[in-house]
Amino acid sequence: TTVTASYIATPADFMISVHDTVAPISITLPPLASVPFGRRFIIIDESGTANTNVITVVAAVGETINLAATSPINAKHGSMTVVARPVGWQII
Repeated sequence: TTVTASYIATPADFMISVHDTVAPISITLPPLASVPFGRRFIIIDESGTANTNVITVVAAVGETINLAATSPINAKHGSMTVVARPVGWQII
């Protein structure tokens, strides 16, 4: 999936490529209950602007990413891979 603005991921997504952002954006992960444990999502800064237009990965309401509600991608061409675990999303 290619996005240029904030996006709510679906269970069908796998890799979410962020292109040509002109402002910070957020990528919201689907609720853990909607995906099997072990399911992975890759979020990547394809355009190389995350150092100025931060991509914030957001857990669904009441869920966490490494025990936090959000996690940033803030390096040029940075990426994040998360996996669904019983206790929340884990960055790998």
